[in-house]
Amino acid sequence: TINGTNDQPVIDSIAATGTLSEADGNAALSASGTLTFSDLDATDGVTVTASNTGISWTGGTLDTQLNNSDISSLINAFSIDNNGWYYNTNVNLDFLANGESITLTYSVVATDDSATANAASDAQTVTITINGTNDQPVIDSIAATGTLSEADGNAALSASGTLTFSDLDA
Repeated sequence: TINGTNDQPVIDSIAATGTLSEADGNAALSASGTLTFSDLDATDGVTVTASNTGISWTGGTLDTQLNNSDISSLINAFSIDNNGWYYNTNVNLDFLANGESITLTYSVVATDDSATANAASDAQTVTITINGTNDQPVIDSIAATGTLSEADGNAALSASGTLTFSDLDA
């Protein structure tokens, strides 16, 4: 009699990184990667899952720029199935300056339905990096005209106005 044992599923290959650049406002950002796995036990069903293991911003503490709902949206924008992983978000990241980035990491595991101690594969890490870009400053308002009248001789002439501007990069 030869008794079988459960063979652990293996993640054969996974695209381990996704790199995106922030866009203007709530523009959609997306990336995806492939995933292949195997299980020597032909009758085992395999499910792939992912969990977030970290989020960081090179510019400081992320909650100074985003509310908790937006941070959760960034984290939960990652999904996975038996064919690959997907990252889709439309959180406004205009505060990211050129050279800054947000990095999210996810642990991916393939688990078979054997319910044995070695039912899960070794974890593989997927890293999503969202790079900041230089957002162009905008002139919000300007006093566009000034009126002067000539004076006698060398009398000084002057005019003034207001100017306001903004830059989306925090």
